[in-house]
Amino acid sequence: MRITRTKRTQPPTTGVSSSGFRFLGIDPSLSSTGYAYRDLDGVLKTGRIVTDDLRGPWRLSYIRRRLEAIVSACEPTHVGYEDYAMSFGGSKKHFGRVFHLGELGGVLKTMLWERGIDVIMIPPSVLKVAIVGRGGSKKSPVGKEQMTQALCKYGYHVAQNDEADATGLMLCAEWKTDATTIPKNARQYLRLDSLRECETVAGKLQSIAKI
Repeated sequence: MRITRTKRTQPPTTGVSSSGFRFLGIDPSLSSTGYAYRDLDGVLKTGRIVTDDLRGPWRLSYIRRRLEAIVSACEPTHVGYEDYAMSFGGSKKHFGRVFHLGELGGVLKTMLWERGIDVIMIPPSVLKVAIVGRGGSKKSPVGKEQMTQALCKYGYHVAQNDEADATGLMLCAEWKTDATTIPKNARQYLRLDSLRECETVAGKLQSIAKI
């Protein structure tokens, strides 16, 4: 069980607007949950929550508690969260893993909702199209390499795959809410129209909650 952090020192290539919005990208995983956000100086910070050999409720609790600490540190108003892939094929082992990942999603999204944080659900295919400019499997080795290479176009050098995905999710959440000024040299690569498919789940403080 461990949490890894990687500080980035390059200046951001997009400027956050005066809206006051703050963003966190979360790439949920049972073994290595990636996250990305900007600190108060606008510097990108990324890291991973690694669960090692934890299983069941222990694993869910561990990821939630570690992510709660990250949320408390960066205080996001919006989270770019990778939605479930709509492919349920594969082996029995893979099918079971889908259910476990669904449990993790329920735990994390409930925690974010309780804190009044809006969650923008970004499907893997939409993330790939928006950042890379074309679809395909983001989970394949080639797809992961394409993600890290595409981020370099925007000035973000994130080598670790889970952290790169989280950075992409953070950027998509920013672009979805029009909270950033996109660099002119990056406009030609973007496919922002794909973000129309993303659902936003309003946090408890913004939604009508009968509790």
